[in-house]
Amino acid sequence: MTLKIVHANSPEEKDFLQLPVRLYRNEPCWIRPLDSDVLEVFRPATNKMYRSGDCIRWTLYDENNHC
Repeated sequence: MTLKIVHANSPEEKDFLQLPVRLYRNEPCWIRPLDSDVLEVFRPATNKMYRSGDCIRWTLYDENNHC
């Protein structure tokens, strides 16, 4: 298994956004949030919580490079 940091505009960011889609694809009550709304949470310019700390996103990949 490989742990990777998610950087903006990277393949890992796409995997980060697509993971809930795969997890909840058979859940009829799940409503997918807009990708732009999810990404806004991790932008220091728009999230005031970054004033007192930092955030790092991670993705975990198996030996077949699946998130």
